[in-house]
Order: sequence, then structure tokens, then C-alpha cells
Amino acid sequence: MSVLNPPRHPIVAAALGLAKSWCRGHIIDDAPALAHAARVARTLVTHHPGAPANLVAAALLHDAPGFAPPHLNLCAYLDAHIYPGVGRLVAAIHAKHVRMSYGAQPTPDPDPAVTIVLAVDKAVAFRALLRRARRSGDTLPASIYISPPPIPRG
Repeated sequence: MSVLNPPRHPIVAAALGLAKSWCRGHIIDDAPALAHAARVARTLVTHHPGAPANLVAAALLHDAPGFAPPHLNLCAYLDAHIYPGVGRLVAAIHAKHVRMSYGAQPTPDPDPAVTIVLAVDKAVAFRALLRRARRSGDTLPASIYISPPPIPRG
């Protein structure tokens, strides 16, 4: 059973409803943005089975800053309609994601939840990249699969 299957926690249900609305028409990793959001949430729960509902909600909405209506005070809206603190968490995840996209040095985040969701997001994106590579038909030379030579001992 998936965290996204009914019966859902009310926080997850509310976040999924917003994700469905805001992701509509957007693409991430060559797939509908909602599929990416759902993969991030499912992967989070697979590797962190005790993840609280507010963290699952943040995983579902981690791309919301790019999809939500631009006039919306996203933090306040998410805190009021999902759960207090989800807005700050989503904003922190998004800010760190943007910094990483521009090549900024990774910095530790005081909230481990931010690091957890970012790590899961990157794992999901990496798997999508591997799927696209397999579908492309391009093959890599066998030489890249050969182990590097042993390090000489002096």
C-alpha cells in the first residue's frame, strides 16, 4: 500500500489535492509534474517509513513555488491549508534546490527534513535520468564499466 492510496492522512490528502491542481500542465523529468511529486513522496516513505504526514506533504509540494499562483503568499497559504510549518519547509527546500541548480556549494541545513526531501528528490531525478538513458538506445562503451586499475602500493 502506498502513502498516497486511500485512506490518506488528512494532511497528505490536502497536499495531494494542491499538488494535483498546481502541477497540472507542468512537466518534470519528461513526465507530468504530479508523477514526479508522487514518486518523491512514495520514495520518502519507502526509505523513511515513519515519516510524519507534514514531511510527506512537503515532499508532494516541494516544487509548488514554481507552480503555485505567483501572487500567493505560499508559506502562509500552506501553513493555513495544509499544516503549520509546511510552508516554511517547502520554501527552505525550494531555496536550497535553486541554490544547488546554480552550482552553489552545498551547505548543511539546520532542519534535517530539508536535507531528507532534497536527497529523495535527487534520487528520483537520477532514476528518471537512467530511465531516459535506457530508452534512448544509446549505448556506452564497455570501457566505462571496467574497474579502474589498482592503486600501486609504495
